[in-house]
Amino acid sequence: MLQLRMLLEAEHAAFDSVNTSFALSLVAKMSRSVIEQFKRAGLLSPEARARHYSEHVAPCLAVLQPLVYEHIDAFDAWDTALCLWAFASLDYYDRQLFELLCSRALQLRDELKPIDCANIMVAFGRWGHYHPELLRSLPQVRSDTHTHTHTHRGRERDLRARTGACVLP
Repeated sequence: MLQLRMLLEAEHAAFDSVNTSFALSLVAKMSRSVIEQFKRAGLLSPEARARHYSEHVAPCLAVLQPLVYEHIDAFDAWDTALCLWAFASLDYYDRQLFELLCSRALQLRDELKPIDCANIMVAFGRWGHYHPELLRSLPQVRSDTHTHTHTHRGRERDLRARTGACVLP
């Protein structure tokens, strides 16, 4: 997580919408992994969780949250749903940002794929409330669509390579 945090701090000005949503998802995935490692080792305490959050997650969110606000109008359906999922996974709630992301997802409802709906529902479930109009539109999503575009995969590879993360084909 330290490498990702350093990359965010050094290069965030060059991040576009795809880099922003992907970096946020990496923070969520890496944080979950660290917490799971603490659990398996029997070292997870409220203090350890709080220390991990303050030392690693909070600094990343301090960089990424403003980028989400900056790029939200450029987000596609995947970026939008991924941000909702990542914030929920990190247990980070900003009501205004939640509403903006849900409104953006609603604008993009014709582009939503089943995986996007699942990510949105994770956020709704985590925070115990939902965006009524977006929730009504989710059953209309077709299940015969792909979950990733080649453009996203290429940009994800670029960010993964820069952070030293495993590069997927």
